[in-house]
Amino acid sequence: PVEFGNYSRWTDQYAHLGVHFTTFEIIDGPTGLYHDMWGLQGFEEIMIEFDMLVQWVAIDFPGVAQIELWRNGQQIELSHVFGSAGSSTT
Repeated sequence: PVEFGNYSRWTDQYAHLGVHFTTFEIIDGPTGLYHDMWGLQGFEEIMIEFDMLVQWVAIDFPGVAQIELWRNGQQIELSHVFGSAGSSTT
């Protein structure tokens, strides 16, 4: 994310890899919240769409997360809630 600069909006920077950010996210850094000092800040949610089916999803987050998986407009999976407000995975 460093090449895009702090507070840049993520949209189609990774479209060539089949990854699209469809909600409003900004690059956040450098900050002490993340292992590499950079992160993705979403407001309410972070939505990522893939051109092809993916088999694995991994996140590193300081707080609360829940993963919803959708295919063809239908929800196919909903994870339990990870973390709690103010928690850290470091």
